[in-house]
Amino acid sequence: MNDISVVKINKLPLGELLPFQVESENEGFQLINKLITEYENGKNRFDKPGEVLFAVYFQKRMVGIGGLNRDPYSSDNVTGRIRHVYVLNQVRRLGIGSLLINQIIKEARLSFHVLTLRTLTETGCLFYEKLGFQKTTKLNGATHFLVLK
Repeated sequence: MNDISVVKINKLPLGELLPFQVESENEGFQLINKLITEYENGKNRFDKPGEVLFAVYFQKRMVGIGGLNRDPYSSDNVTGRIRHVYVLNQVRRLGIGSLLINQIIKEARLSFHVLTLRTLTETGCLFYEKLGFQKTTKLNGATHFLVLK
């Protein structure tokens, strides 16, 4: 598994996202389409202080993507939000998602005190809880949070 790399990207690799679009749509999710739309129209380019977008490569092919934003549902500047995380189905359960989230957490610790996210599936809940996130119903727009500082 040493041919896996998590890479900070400064520009959305549109040409590599087609498999993500097709697969996520087939699973009933619009997050990749939203990622592309918001990136193209300038609404979310992961370019504010503390924000970052990562791609995961396995055997030189992009197999995962996910980012860190300032939480748009929070009025403070110390809450970050995990956004648009997706790992291609054929490489799930290989630790790629955990590597990606742990890299996002590491980056978030540099700028934020709390990290939030929203997941729509029970599988997602279990995944994030395994990584230390706690369920919440008290944070606007979030299903889970992690205290960083």
